[in-house]
Amino acid sequence: MNITHHINHIFRSTFTDIYFRKVESEMRYTTASSFLLYSYLAAKAQLFSSGQEVCVVEWNPLGGDFLGEAYYDFSRASVSISSDGKTVAIGDKYDGDCYDAGENSGHVRVYSYGEDEDAWSQVGTAIEGDKYNVLGQDVELSADGMTLVIGAPGRDYYRRYARFLKFNTDSGDWDDFGDLINGFNAGDDAGDAVALSADGEVVAVGSTRDGFNDYYAGHVQVFVYNNNNWVQRGQTIEGENAEYNDFSGLGLALSADGNILAIGVLNNNGTPGGDTDYVGHVRVYKYSEENKVWTKLGDDLDGDSSFNYYGENLDLSADGYTILIGADNGSYYGDEEIFYPGYVRVFSYSKDSGSWTKLGERIDGEGDGDEFGSSASISANGKTIAVGVEYAKETADTEDYIGPVRIFDYDSVTDAWIQAGDYLDGEVQGVALSDDGNIVALGANSANNYKGLVQVMQRNTICSPTSSPSPTGSPTGSPTGSPYSCKEDATAKFLFKQKINKKGNLVTRKRSCKWLDNKDDKKIAKICRNMNKCFKGLGSAAETCPETCGSCGPCYELETAMFFRRDNGTKIFTKSCGWLAGRGNKNDLCEVTASGGCYGPASKVCPITCSRCTNA
Repeated sequence: MNITHHINHIFRSTFTDIYFRKVESEMRYTTASSFLLYSYLAAKAQLFSSGQEVCVVEWNPLGGDFLGEAYYDFSRASVSISSDGKTVAIGDKYDGDCYDAGENSGHVRVYSYGEDEDAWSQVGTAIEGDKYNVLGQDVELSADGMTLVIGAPGRDYYRRYARFLKFNTDSGDWDDFGDLINGFNAGDDAGDAVALSADGEVVAVGSTRDGFNDYYAGHVQVFVYNNNNWVQRGQTIEGENAEYNDFSGLGLALSADGNILAIGVLNNNGTPGGDTDYVGHVRVYKYSEENKVWTKLGDDLDGDSSFNYYGENLDLSADGYTILIGADNGSYYGDEEIFYPGYVRVFSYSKDSGSWTKLGERIDGEGDGDEFGSSASISANGKTIAVGVEYAKETADTEDYIGPVRIFDYDSVTDAWIQAGDYLDGEVQGVALSDDGNIVALGANSANNYKGLVQVMQRNTICSPTSSPSPTGSPTGSPTGSPYSCKEDATAKFLFKQKINKKGNLVTRKRSCKWLDNKDDKKIAKICRNMNKCFKGLGSAAETCPETCGSCGPCYELETAMFFRRDNGTKIFTKSCGWLAGRGNKNDLCEVTASGGCYGPASKVCPITCSRCTNA
């Protein structure tokens, strides 16, 4: 029996009694080593089926989207986020006409989120690069969002540099913070990757093309800010193999205190003398203040096979002892060969044994060419990861890439990574998590007709009291009746999904109630509890398909249902019933009668929260 399969199915389902009884019958007589796992799952299922609660994770937009400015900027893949998730830095590395010689200057903008306005506002002016700079190749914010390091790949015939800025609260703008850090020679690519400590005073700079005679071993240097200067800390850490173009330093991460450093060497050939090519590996180092050198923590962490490019994308937890490593070119073999689905692994370091051990099993991509692991971010405690799947398609027979991000939480009892919520679509090339793993920034440089797009999403965990799990996700024990009619037209269409395609057009996908009714209970529950948006006459599944969703009754309410809040003349702002329930001024908001677009007022959309229910 595949226990991992059952664990994932259970934790992502609505815990129906039928499914649990099936799992129980299969697991009861497994080996003694599985007994504790069985007992844990039994207790967990009992929680969800004994009248306590059912929890669903959803990801909702935080403020508006950030759109690139010019066609084919290929901007906004580089993103960084502050520890609280309320400040975001966005690199537009090809700002300026990338086809016009003398441009490709690049720029970086920083934005701060306002809770009351539910909107992002720019912090200071844009930080502009000069011609050929490609400023914004990589960006990193300090924990408080007040210090910024920017990689620029184009200066001095690709010598490259890293630039540092600190926000001046008096002037309301960004000031340079110390001198630039330049590469040793032309072509070094210093600043191809950068990493920053939490306080913004320790920085690692990757120079991936450092080498000689057109061979690129790469190297990494770490600097600490001291007396208005950036002073190198410890030795320069060189790549091993110039002949095979290691490109050491393209994957780069620092612990919060700046004393632990992870370096990805994507082209490394693995075991010396072996017959593998471009396997990739990661090395982790700790700084010795006493000896003033970087020393390795544990053994090399190698990829599985040739052409994995293991370590191109990686991240460290705050303490530096948990590491997430992506191999977006990794392949695996099942009954059929699947090429380049990609994979990620998470390791934890033991100070007692001095070695790295796997945290959960390897997580694989799902289809040919997905490149799962094309971007990677980990929370401060190392228990939540966000992984980009740049080339995942909606279906195998289409060229329409959805490029989603998948987010996982670690369950220590089962030693398993459990996906938190649905896929976040968006042709994503860059991803950054807040410290607590509840806010994520997604950067997509080819979206919006190649102008680029950034979205920030916030986790919303909805736990509904229930006497028995409802296969449709309809809350039980609520007053009966609903603003939604209890009659359903099987051919009626509801709003299923929206996305911006590469041409910058909004694509709306709609589905029928008949289509929904043919899905399994788990899928129905997810769709019926979806964000309840509307668009040009298309309502949500709960509104359009009340029989399938079980959404009848005058007091039916979804925590994710969206109501009209305000209109600034160019955009309609909405909020969810779950958001409203936690507001101190909810009574005032419930008195607002205005509607906007196809969104109703809070009093109608959220009748339970607004105390507008009357039992039928």
